[in-house]
Amino acid sequence: MRLNILETTAPKYNKQKIAKNNPKIFRVNFTGLSEAQINKRAQDFMETIGQDFSTDKKTFIIVSHVVPNSIPFIKALNKYGRISGIVAKPNSIIPETYDYIKSLNIPFIKLSKQQLKQNGVIKDKIMPVIKPDESLIIFDVGGYFAYSLDELNGIKTAKGIVEDTENGYQKYEKQLGKTANNIPIYSIARNRVKSYEDYLVGRSIAEATLRTLNKNGINIKNKKIGIIGYGEVGKGAAYYLKHYLGIDVSIFDHAKDVQEQIKKHGYKDKSKEELLADSDVIICATGNKSITKKDLTKIKQGAYIASCTSSDDEFEMDFSKSIETGYKLNMLEGLFFLNNGNAINFITPRKHGRMIEPYIHLTNSGLIKCATYIDSKKDIDCSKINTLNKIQEEDVISGFYKALDFNNKNKNFIENINLIV
Repeated sequence: MRLNILETTAPKYNKQKIAKNNPKIFRVNFTGLSEAQINKRAQDFMETIGQDFSTDKKTFIIVSHVVPNSIPFIKALNKYGRISGIVAKPNSIIPETYDYIKSLNIPFIKLSKQQLKQNGVIKDKIMPVIKPDESLIIFDVGGYFAYSLDELNGIKTAKGIVEDTENGYQKYEKQLGKTANNIPIYSIARNRVKSYEDYLVGRSIAEATLRTLNKNGINIKNKKIGIIGYGEVGKGAAYYLKHYLGIDVSIFDHAKDVQEQIKKHGYKDKSKEELLADSDVIICATGNKSITKKDLTKIKQGAYIASCTSSDDEFEMDFSKSIETGYKLNMLEGLFFLNNGNAINFITPRKHGRMIEPYIHLTNSGLIKCATYIDSKKDIDCSKINTLNKIQEEDVISGFYKALDFNNKNKNFIENINLIV
């Protein structure tokens, strides 16, 4: 069975019956707007949110995917403060985008997660690019600066951190238990302004997994597919596989209340041991060591394993000696880790970017909203991770829809999932 992954549009959701084996699969062209039109409207909206920044001098350090739909976010921030550096996510850099950002006189800081675990890296790499009269707000993706929280607390100009992802949220949460923290930390990882993008990322993960297998001549017919993790990304992947492609999936999540959701939503709820032993294809959607070294002997030999994030976050194994990325299949311990264990959807970052538009801009709008609160509010509780409340998030979401004013087919996918979840 050859999957024609990129054709047609979403079927209409029927509460009584969702047709199985539906041949219709989501199209990549979702909005009817050009990339330039989307970016312009998104940037204008983010700049409107940015009007709530104070007039104090500020600088931003941004951990970012270097892809086209990151540009409106970067340009909007550049209007309200000096961007003193971008830390590029290494597995999602498009050279043309990198060159364009540099042409805006925005520098890149060469830093890895591993380097940020080392003592003194903030002093050596970050402080030299910060001016004495500037306050620093960090925009993080994946908890890069969580390892440096102790050192950041010793810097008077550090004003706050905004984290994007769930795995980053967990890293900061863990560090807060070890640090006498006085820096406000916000996150939208568990906020509705982020969940829209996460659903679409889940779909992109599932689509990219099947496309990679397809390109390697692997027929998924009669293959068993399992998903580890039933957060928003896992929900998006599961919904796409079952209700758009007619593929039954099994799901494991360690949380008891989530296990009840899995069954309620019509999926097969399995223990981790059952899922690992039975699945021919495993999609890992936790961002938090979903497969450990001990798990390797429990996994069905020859299974294909895909990740939603970086290999060092999702897996306990070391992939550093392997160079097989992209569509090539990398075998480790008798298993095939797609894209060398890194996020499978970033094999083709342009395609992934189109598949999550325009909701990536909603996520980034939420990040800017959080930064304005860090910049303008006092008495923020620094012992916990803060987020937007229901009124604040609704304000961002409703403003986003009004500002972009588009007929978006991605909206169908999100609304259909929300009818279930």
